[in-house]
Amino acid sequence: MENAINHGLQDVKWEKRITLSTREQGESIVITVTDNGKGMTPEEIEGVLVGQPVAVELDGQQHRGTGLKNVIERLRIYYGIKDVFEIASEGAGRGTAVSIIIPRHGSHVM
Repeated sequence: MENAINHGLQDVKWEKRITLSTREQGESIVITVTDNGKGMTPEEIEGVLVGQPVAVELDGQQHRGTGLKNVIERLRIYYGIKDVFEIASEGAGRGTAVSIIIPRHGSHVM
């Protein structure tokens, strides 16, 4: 949610919308945050998924964001699986959907 607000919807001139949804997918639970903001390029998505710090501008200053990298790594370690995170975007001005995929059953699920 924080990334959708601070990055995806920052400086957007149209009506802003964030949606949180959950669903079952096989033996997993999928939690998805979708916004109708700036969108992401395929290169930006790939950079996040491989752990590259993301260059972001907040309050007129450049920052190197590592928050999503930390979340992805912690989920991978905790659940012992690689595919815990998906990002989808149709490009500039088309919004972004970020999904966390966690096992429904198992020793780590409380």
